[in-house]
Amino acid sequence: MTRKFLLWALAVVALPLTFTATAFAASTVPTEDSTVLELLKAVVDAFRGGQPAVAASLAVFAVLALAKRYWTTGKVGRFLHGDVGGPLTLFGMALSGSVAAQAQTGWQWSMLTVGLHVGALAIGGYVALARLVVDPVQNSTWYKDRAPGWFRAVFSLVVAAFGKSPAIVEAERAGADAVAANPAPGADSIAGPATRF
Repeated sequence: MTRKFLLWALAVVALPLTFTATAFAASTVPTEDSTVLELLKAVVDAFRGGQPAVAASLAVFAVLALAKRYWTTGKVGRFLHGDVGGPLTLFGMALSGSVAAQAQTGWQWSMLTVGLHVGALAIGGYVALARLVVDPVQNSTWYKDRAPGWFRAVFSLVVAAFGKSPAIVEAERAGADAVAANPAPGADSIAGPATRF
């Protein structure tokens, strides 16, 4: 009987303490909404402080960050999280963040050059060229059907440096077409439906 009483007493005392500690710890962690508010507060503070360049670049950063975070569905959401839109969004955030940091001391046009370099480094210049230029052009119907011979010759050098060889692109396209034409039936067709865990 003493052991049962001790366990009950421990449960009565320990559970409220653990719930209180958990609630206290959760209150100290900033929620997503508070980070959004802090970001918007920084924009307002920069405007009030007479730093319009900082405020404008922080506003651009805020719009891109909020769009990337909360716009996940539809055409725009797929674009923002896709192979082209993802690096472009990151580039814009890095550029605007760099300009905001530099513009604290006053505006100069040279800040854009530094911001462009920071943005290019943030998205990885090599990957950016491959995803934003080489892959879209190489996969376009214009390149396959109507591109002039001189362009194909010059672009083949670019593809050799940055992209995939035409044979690999064609093999990937054929594989994707084959899977789309005859999709795999899934694990249920091999092992049967899962009935127990």
